Amino acid sequence: VKQNEEVHAYPNLDVVRFALRKGVFLTIGSDAHRPEHFGKNIEFMFGQLKQLGAKQISYFEKRERKVEWI
Repeated sequence: VKQNEEVHAYPNLDVVRFALRKGVFLTIGSDAHRPEHFGKNIEFMFGQLKQLGAKQISYFEKRERKVEWI
């Protein structure tokens, strides 16, 4: 993340914190509207999730949930 660049998380990180306390499985993604924005700030969000106490991220492969430890 560049200095003075604003990064938006949706939902709000307070909602993510609440979801983590409730044991909700998390996934992350990119809401890119242009190819050059695909994946932008993903590493930053991994760091934010770690700070909130997340231990894993879920993703799906052929409709089966997989887990990636962070």
